[in-house]
Amino acid sequence: PGDEQVLAERARARLKAGLVDLALDDYGKAIALAPGNVQLRLARAFVHHDNGRFEDAVADYTAAIRAGASGADVRYRRGIAYYALNR
Repeated sequence: PGDEQVLAERARARLKAGLVDLALDDYGKAIALAPGNVQLRLARAFVHHDNGRFEDAVADYTAAIRAGASGADVRYRRGIAYYALNR
């Protein structure tokens, strides 16, 4: 696997350990290595969303959609994040 996948695996492990900020840092590093990777963007968006960081979640959902993410669930979750921000 590439370095971005190693970072993504470590991010998932850190999430399981409750280390949200460190997980987000790893996802950020992974995205910097592979900015067009939709799955990395979505993974980070879900972490932001699940932790009430809705502005950041919207930004990642939008970036993922622009990078080619499809499916109603991504747009639905982005809509929920917008709703949480009263937009």
